[in-house]
This record gives sequence, C-alpha cells and structure tokens, in this order.
Amino acid sequence: MRKKAPLSKIIVFFLFAAQFGFSQSVVISQYIETSSGSTPKGIEIFNISGTDIVFSPTNSLDVYQGTNGAAIPPVPPGLPSPLVSITSGTLPKDGVWVIGTADLKTYVTTNAPGVSTTAFTFIFNGNDALQIRLGGVIQDNFGMPGVDPGTAWTGGGVSTANNNIAIKDGICSGDLAGWTDPSIRFTTVGAGSIPATGFGIAPASCNVPTSATINVSPSSLSGFNYTEFSGPSAQQSFAVSGTNLTDDITLSAPAGYEISTVSGSGFGNAILLVPTSGSVVSTTIYVRLKAGLTAGTYNQVLTIASAGATSRNINLAGNVVASTCTPATIASVSPLSGPEGTVVTITASSGNLAGASVSIGGVNATVLSSSATTLKVAVPAGAKSGAIVIEDTQPCDVSTSVFTVLSSDKTNCDVVNSFAELFISEVTDATSGSLSYVEIANATPNTIDMSGYTVRFLNNGTLTTDIPLTGILAPGDSFTLATNTADANCPVIGGNGSLADQINVFSGVNDNDCISLLKGAVVIDVWGVCGASTNWTSNLGLGTKGYDFQRKSTSSAPNLIFNSADWTIVDFDNCNDNYVDIENYSPIVGLPVITANPIPPVIPVCSIVPVSFTVSANEGMSGGKALAFQWYYSAPGDAGWTALTNSAIFSGVTTNTLSVSSIVGLNQYQFYCQVREDSQTCFRASVGVQLDFTTTESTWNGTWTNGTPLNTTLVAIDADFDTAVNGNIDACGLVVNPSYLLDIKAGNYVNIVNDLTVLAGANLQVQHEGSLVMGSDTGVVTVNGNLDVHKTTSPMVQYDYSYWSSPVNNTTIASALGAFRPNYIFRFETSNFADIVAPFDGFDDDGNDWVRVSGGTMMTPGVGYIGMGSVPNATPQTHNAVFNGVVNNGLISVPLSLSANNADNTDDWNLIGNPYPSAIDAAAFYNDPNNSPLLGGSFYLWTHNTAISNLLNGPDKFNFTSNDYAIFTVGTGGVQAGSGGTIPAGKIASGQAFFVEAIAAGNVQFKNSMRVTTGNNQFFRANRSRIDLDLESSANELDRIWLNLTNEQGAFSQILIGYIEGATDNTDVKFDGLRLDGGNYVSFYSLADDNTHLAIQGKSPLDDKDTVRLGFETQIDQVIPFQISIQKAEGKLAKYQVVLEDKYLNVFHDFVDGNYVFNSDPGVYKDRFTLFISKKAKQKDKNELEDDDHEEKESRISVYSEDKKVIVNSSTELISEVSFFDMTGRLIKNESDINILKYKTVLRGKSEIIIVKILLQNGERLTKKIKL
Repeated sequence: MRKKAPLSKIIVFFLFAAQFGFSQSVVISQYIETSSGSTPKGIEIFNISGTDIVFSPTNSLDVYQGTNGAAIPPVPPGLPSPLVSITSGTLPKDGVWVIGTADLKTYVTTNAPGVSTTAFTFIFNGNDALQIRLGGVIQDNFGMPGVDPGTAWTGGGVSTANNNIAIKDGICSGDLAGWTDPSIRFTTVGAGSIPATGFGIAPASCNVPTSATINVSPSSLSGFNYTEFSGPSAQQSFAVSGTNLTDDITLSAPAGYEISTVSGSGFGNAILLVPTSGSVVSTTIYVRLKAGLTAGTYNQVLTIASAGATSRNINLAGNVVASTCTPATIASVSPLSGPEGTVVTITASSGNLAGASVSIGGVNATVLSSSATTLKVAVPAGAKSGAIVIEDTQPCDVSTSVFTVLSSDKTNCDVVNSFAELFISEVTDATSGSLSYVEIANATPNTIDMSGYTVRFLNNGTLTTDIPLTGILAPGDSFTLATNTADANCPVIGGNGSLADQINVFSGVNDNDCISLLKGAVVIDVWGVCGASTNWTSNLGLGTKGYDFQRKSTSSAPNLIFNSADWTIVDFDNCNDNYVDIENYSPIVGLPVITANPIPPVIPVCSIVPVSFTVSANEGMSGGKALAFQWYYSAPGDAGWTALTNSAIFSGVTTNTLSVSSIVGLNQYQFYCQVREDSQTCFRASVGVQLDFTTTESTWNGTWTNGTPLNTTLVAIDADFDTAVNGNIDACGLVVNPSYLLDIKAGNYVNIVNDLTVLAGANLQVQHEGSLVMGSDTGVVTVNGNLDVHKTTSPMVQYDYSYWSSPVNNTTIASALGAFRPNYIFRFETSNFADIVAPFDGFDDDGNDWVRVSGGTMMTPGVGYIGMGSVPNATPQTHNAVFNGVVNNGLISVPLSLSANNADNTDDWNLIGNPYPSAIDAAAFYNDPNNSPLLGGSFYLWTHNTAISNLLNGPDKFNFTSNDYAIFTVGTGGVQAGSGGTIPAGKIASGQAFFVEAIAAGNVQFKNSMRVTTGNNQFFRANRSRIDLDLESSANELDRIWLNLTNEQGAFSQILIGYIEGATDNTDVKFDGLRLDGGNYVSFYSLADDNTHLAIQGKSPLDDKDTVRLGFETQIDQVIPFQISIQKAEGKLAKYQVVLEDKYLNVFHDFVDGNYVFNSDPGVYKDRFTLFISKKAKQKDKNELEDDDHEEKESRISVYSEDKKVIVNSSTELISEVSFFDMTGRLIKNESDINILKYKTVLRGKSEIIIVKILLQNGERLTKKIKL
C-alpha cells in the first residue's frame, strides 16, 4: 500500500482471566454433515456454564446417536455405549470443543489452534438424532431421538442434510426434549464441506456480566510547561483499566496534548484499548503538551469512554511560556519534492540558521552545510513525506513547507504472479525490542477492502490477539502492520515502525509463535508453526529472534500449511536489521528493480568537461512491459522537477545514461531518473544527484552576469560576443551556447585555463591574427558546433610559397589550403636530404627532399607544409586558409629526423609548425627539457621576399634563395632575411611552419605552456599591418648589435651579435644561428672560433672590449660598392665604440662617422673584416645624433633593381607612396595607396640614375638613388 502517515489510533490488546459463577452446562453449538462423500462430519460443544469444565471418568462428555428415528434410552441397560466419550481435558468457560472427522479436526487445529479437538469418524446423516451428556446427565439434543424425519431435519429454511449450521447467539441452554425444526436453534453457515467456517470459534458468551466500568488514576495532571518554540513538555502518566466491557475504551486527547502507550515515542491524538473477555488490565498512558504551540495556558480535558460505561475525564493543566528567542524567518525552501538524496536549500530572511538541524516527515535529514542565512540538507534514506521542521541553536523551532518524497508508483505495473486472495508476503522480527512487521500483499487483479480481514497472533500456541486491518488495497499493492513504534537498541531505518501503514502496540513474535491471516472468521494463510513449544525458528538456525521472512514468488499462496522452503530467510544479528524490502514485495508487481543508482561526478576546479549519470535496473517482471527511462532536473530555486528533453546540452534523457555536454550554468542543478515499466504510473525513482562545483561562473548575455571573468571563472557565451567590441576574455573554462557566435578578432585573444566546449548550433571564429589560447595540457576541447581558424597571406605573386601548419585536428590539405595550387603543396622529408655531391650549393642532390602531398592528405598537427599560391600572373593577391574543426590542444609530439648525410651535422633540417590557434614562444619551445637535447637553438622562417630566378644558384633552371629565411635564436635574438623584411621577435604565429635543425633524432613536444596571447601578428608571408618587434624594453635590453651589408642594387644581408649569459665564443646551439647557403646574391656572417658561418652569434657577456671576425660572400659578377651599417645597438653597445677594420685597405672605420662603403669583386672573403667593440664612449653632438637617427631610418629601407624591375623593401613600416624622378626632376611614375612592405614595379627606358622618393605609412619620407 502506498505509504500514509501511521494511524493516530494505536490499538492495544490485553488478556486476562476472570471467573464468573454459572451452573455447569454444555450445548451443541455447531453441526456439519457432508454434502458429498463421507467427510466432513462433526459437532462443536460449547461451554455455557460460566466456569471451566474439567473432564474425568466420572465427569465425562459422552455423545450418543439415534439413527433413522431410533430412540436413545435414558439409562442402561438400554442405553448403548456412547459413540464418543471424553474423560480428560478442560473445556474453558465460553470455550468450544470440536469432535469430528480428521479433515474437520485439521481445519480447526489450523484456524483455531487453541481449541481442543477429538477425532471421530461419524457416520450420521441429516436424518439422525444426537444427544450429549455430561457426567451421565443429558445436556442437549440435536433433533428428536425416536422420531424419523425422513431425509433430514428441516424447517425455516434450515436443513441438517449436507449443510454446516451454527447455534444462534443468545441460546444459553440445552434442549432436553429435542426438536424437529432446526431453525428454532440454528442458522445455516454454508455447505457441508471444508472450509468448515465457524468451527472452533465460540458463540457469544452466555454469561451475564455486571455493568461496564472504567477506572482511572489519577484524575488530574498539571505542570505541562515549556518555553515557546521548543517543546514538547516532559511527559506524565496515568493508569486506566476496565471491567465488564462490551466495547473498546477510547482515549481522546484534547487539541494541545498528545498521548501514547509507549514512554517517549508513539504519541498521537487517540488510543483504543481493546478488551479481552470484557476486561482491560491496568495500562499506563503517557501524556504531554504538544510541541510548536503558541504562548498561553492549556487547561484541557482528556476523555475516556466505552459504550455502556460511565465516561471518565483527566483534567490537564499546562502552560507555554512566551519565548525570549525569535525563530528564523524562512524565506524560501527548494525544491519541495524529490527522491532520496535530494539537496534541499533553506534560506532565511532573519534569524540564524548556522548549526541548525532539520527533520523531514519526522526523519532527521543530513545537514550538508549551514550559515546564518542558508541551510542545505539531504533527504535521507527512509524519509517520508511530511513537514520540514527546522530547529536552530537557541533552540527555536519553525515548521515550514511540506516536502513530498518521490519514490515509486505501482498503479499500472504488471502483476507478476496472480493470486485469488490476500496473503502474508513478509514477516520481520527485530533483534531487540518488540517491533515486528507483517506485510500483506494483494496479488489479485482486484481492489480489496481490508475491513473484513484480521491478523491473528498466537504466542506459544495460544491465541494472543486479533488485529483487524483497515484501508483499501489496490492490485499489486501491499499493506504493512507494525507491532511497535521503536527499537531503541538498533536505530536503523524503519526501526521505529515508520514503514508501517498501521501500528498496533503488541509484544510481536518470537521463537514459538505463528501468525494467521483471516478473512472474516476463516483462516486463509499461515506463517510459522503453531504449537505450545515448537521452537521452530531456532530449529531453522535463526535463534529465538531477529529475522526476515520474504515469501518467494514461486510459492503457493495463500496456504494453510506453513513450509519454510516457501520463504527467503534472512537472519538479523547484532543490529543489522534491514527493512529495505518492506512495502517493496517485488513478486507482486513488475516495479523496476534499481541495481545501481547514479553517482554525483567529481568535478575538478575549472573543468567543464562533459559529465554523465547512469542508473542500472532490471525489469520487475521479465517479459512484461519494457524498461523505460526519463530523467528529470530541478534548477536552484525550483519548487519541483522538470522532465528533460534532448538538446545541445542534454542527451540520453530517455536512456539509462544522461549525458551533459557542458556544466557551465548548471551548478547546483539536481537530477534523478524515473525507471519505468513502460509507463509513468509504474516507476521507481533513483536517488537524486547534484552537480556541485566551487568555480565562479559568469555568463555573457549582452553583459557579464557576474562581472568580467578572470582566469578562475567558468564562462558561458549566451549572446554574440565580438572581442574587438567587448574585449579579451580570460577564463578557466568556456562554453559557447547554441545559436551564438564568439568572434576572436585580430589582435585580441581568448585565454582559457582548462576546457573549451562549442555546443551544437554554436559558432567560434578565430580571425586572422586572433588568438585562442589554452593553458592546461589536459584541457578538453569539445566541438559539436562550428569552429574555424582563419589565416590570410600577404599579397603573393606567381610561384610564391607560404609555410603552413594546421591549428586544428582532422583537416585535409584540400580543406584547409584549397586556395593554393593543389599540385604544389609539399612537406619536407629530412631523411632524404643530402648535399654531398658537388657543387655544394645547399640543395638536395637528387631533389627528393620535398615530397608532394595530395588534397586528401590529413594535415598532421605539428608538421610543416608549403603551398604555392594560385596567382596566375605577377599581380599580387592574398590567399585565405580556413582551418575547420577541433583546435589542437595540449601535448603534441612531432618526430625529428637526421639527414642522409651522416658526415654533416649542420644539415639536419626539419620543417615543423606551430600546431595551435595562438602564437607560441620560441624560447619556451626550445627550453623545454624534452626539446633542447634534440634541437639547435635557431628557427628559420620563410619570407619569400626574393622572386624565383634563373640567376640564382641551385640545381634547377629556376631557384629560390635560402637568404629568404629570417632567423631567430632563443638565446640571442633574430635577424631579417637576407632580402630584408621583419626581424623575428621570438613568437611563432598560429599556422606558421618553420625550419629547425635537429642535433639528434627524436620527438619534440609542443605544450600549452609555450602558448602566448600576443605575437600572433608576426606570420611570415602573412598579411599584417605594423609588426611589433616585441624586443625587450630598455630596462631589460640585452647587449646586442645588428649589422647590415647592402648595396644600392638592393643586396641585403644582416647579422646579429649578442653578449648573453651562457654563450661562448664557439658555436652554441642555443645562441648561434647558422647562415644558410643556397642561391644567395650576398651573404654576410660572423665567424665563430671554429670558423662556422653565423647569421646570429651569441658570445659570452661583454666586459670592456671584444673582437669579432666578419666574413661575406658575393655572387654579383661585377665590381660594385657595398656598405656596412649598424641597424640597431642596444644595452651596453648603444654607448660603446664600434670600429670596423678593413684589412685589405688597412682602414679602421668608426661607425660614429657613418656607414662604411667599399668595393668588392665576386668571391668569398673570410679574412677582410674585423669588428672592434670597446667601452670608450661615443662622442656626438646633437646634430650627429640626428644624423645617426636618419641613417638608421635609411637602413630600414632598401631599393634595388632586378630584371628591369625596381624593388622597394621596408623592414618595419608599410610603404604608402613611391615616386620616380630622372636627374632633371621630371616625374617618371607615381603610385599611391600601396600599403605593403615590399613594392615592385617595372620602369621602361634607358639605363640611367633614378631618384626614388618614398612615403611611409607613419609619415616618414626618404629619398634613394638607383641605377637602372
């Protein structure tokens, strides 16, 4: 039966023995004659004497028969021997004794175990007469001896043939003359068959008692006091008894009081004391003033009444004293329903909830946390629907909303086993105390009114009490009776009788006891072995107490014969009493059985990884309705629960596993699952679980809901977000919700510590030069929506290449580089490279180092690729690359290989790339302890500033120049490509591939710790506005100097010399960068002590002076002037004197005096120049400083001609306008709105000197001369 609050009335039964003096007499009270066959046949003898009758040889009970009208002589010798003579035993006052065939005896023994029986095979028929005598004296006749009625004694609708008939109530004397009409004394009970209803049950007593009396003591009680908001008061007691009662004694408490038969528990509004044999022995009643009453006087009357007796009153006096404490004012409670495990949040607008306790439906809840204003408690196992009562530490109590416990619904469940009648499905006995549960199951297809059913307890074979049942029992439901309200020694769930639908205080059951279920007066089911000293539970190994009997679904029920094999038996011991199956008798209905409940996930700080909840269950009825699942949620502040539907966030809502793709915005949400047998009206609820994490959240919905997020904040994008408008984002986890766009614009970033989720229908765009940064290598990227990373090249002309690396996983060459020529996309195979056959030109001998890749090739994260632009002519055009998918994150390993030339340890070039959608710090990449043993410290970045040419050295008709690689070393810094351009700042942009030199084979690793939020604008061969060099500030400048070798025709080569802690004058992989050979017009380098050609040389920290050997090479086949200049000096070198020695001309040139100009033939010169650096201060006046500044600006712009083309190259600022004049001042050509770093044009005409005037985007103007 679905749980209701236990009945307020507690029925108490007591037995007593009382004697009344009546004359000795017995009568025939019931008769049965079989309706078929020879059995059952018999009679019941009723003691109407008012006292016990003891049988003996001289006081025997004798039965005689007159067959077919034969007389029964009054005395011998005509009197034959009796058919039955009972010479021993006692027939109790108002008791019965049954004599009859074996099946009748069995029926009575089973249904009325305390009744004495005698087996005798009667052969009478419905037309025979019977007579009984006691001590030889005739007591009663059945029929009329000596008269033949024909086939039966009949009259008034009553017949003795084939029927079961019983004496009418109120007939208290025998018929000594006999009768011919049985209706005078008898009524028909039923047919003459088993069950022999009524046999063994005595008729109404024939003893006339004295008037009914109720006794109480004392008649008044006072001193029921407590302070307001506490209570109840201390209990007091009185005694009540009754004699000669014809009805129950009813005790009714007044409104302010409550009563119980048990000290300290079981209090209610009323008690029924049920008399036994008209009496109620002296019973102690406990009374107290109820808790929660308002201040005032409570002088009230408790009434005690029984029909036919004079009512008695108990005057009660009590007082609730006004409290000086003020209870908390409860502002909200949520939710107001839920299964076991639900977290209930209680808030107060005043008062103090810190340290408060809570009960739900009378069961103490588990306090999870408390503060002055907020209390969180968990619904405990075994909780019942009822009021939420809060007691603070004053203590002050306050009762608030009613909480409804969600557990199960059996309404439309399949019936597993169908039976015809109610039966006993479970019996328990506590290991201590008097608590027993008796569960009655309805496995019929019908709703049953239990008012006609009784549970009978027999202790040690003696009828102890009958407990009538109440209520309506639905099909598949069960009803539980408890015999006590508490087991003080074993405080387990249900140990207080709280699982019962009805409580009747009684001594319970033990070793020699049995229980019967009666329908009306007929026993229909039996549990236990009925007898005086059977010790049957001990014989089963259970001891005398502490057990649980659960009826098996395979048993036959109901059954008048008890068989222990029909029951699953659990032995309780040492307070391991377990009442989990009470009210859950699974063989009745197909209620699902949950085998594993969902478990709350452990959510790490700053994590937004998907979570899931799983429930496992079995069908309640195999082959019946299929299992179905429905998950529900309750948001903070919700009063109830809402069924989930599948969405971008929730999936599997109708399966046993609920998946949550993002937890952001779901903190404190609670979930449970209804496990159903195909229907919402047949389900069992799982426990409730809560998403609980401590990380701060903020949601963008057009503004931030919890302030601008930090890197400790979980962020949800719930409206379109443009970083160019709304700013950068720092977060510890971020989710983009469906229908919304997160747009990361150039120069902006989104920096996430851990996890990124793009839900289905959401969109994340990382625009060119925008940065998406993630911190933790274990962070999880989940993309169910759309994510694109955009990259745009600088204007490319025919045959130009860009170097690429994919920032996303699982993308193909065709998908990402679709704008490039599909047959001209390559990767570099280091192991194929060998330059061991003359000429030694820096190119692979057999040309198989560059391997063509097809459009369907997956781009491997961290691997570099090159792609030729699809420009059909010389008109510059930009190219877009869009990388779609899940961005790379965390540790990415890339293999490094050695070249095929084992004799050369300087040619092991590997093309790798930044695998992330943000820039990485080159120094952090190199300094990683896994990487530095494998790498040289130089990074080579392709610029393609020089067009492909048939004039460049190389194996092909047209070749590129290796001078187009800008170089960066992690220890010293960077230099421009030999063709000019940008000095690398040590940040490698997203999507950028680059060359490194391997010093050993192995796997280098990219890690999130290498990623930065800046520097993503220095993408070589990418479109850019102004490049920030990101060099150290003056306060932290290194001691470095950049020297340029140039000529007026545009030849350019740059070297960097730095004095760095840890560097040496020899070759250092971390500080020195090799000058690459291969197709270079000019090559400028410093020489290490081992004569290695270095574009970047790191040396030990500078003291007062130093000397650096310089070398250069030129392939220009004519004698032309070159100049060596200082582009920049920083740190100490900005103040030191720098002098160049030209050993060929025996000239020492101080750069304070300007650039050094010299002429050179083609060739290699390693011994011509030496650089002297000394601490001697430069002597300059203001004009000299201004001139130097002008020279530095001049050095940033180079102008040269090539194949009738004039090329203007700027290393830093975009070129805005270029004008060409002849020596007469005539304008030859003007072009404005150029806005690129490298400008090319064709000038037609004779060979002459041309004046070139250049306007930079920052407003600077410069003038150069060039010879066509």
